[in-house]
Amino acid sequence: MAIGNAVIYLFGLPWLAAFVGLDRVIHLGLLPFIPGDVVKLLLAAALLPGGWRLLALFGLEGRGK
Repeated sequence: MAIGNAVIYLFGLPWLAAFVGLDRVIHLGLLPFIPGDVVKLLLAAALLPGGWRLLALFGLEGRGK
């Protein structure tokens, strides 16, 4: 998930810079989203083990292999 966010920023920030300028791109396109991204990553990391346990409970963990 962190890699996905990095890819989004990798392409999105230069695109935004074309419209708002290099001096404002970090302030407008990166900093406001960092707290939400961190919360999202922490929630996903905390909930993932429970998701695997839930799948195992219903016998669905081995499907797709």
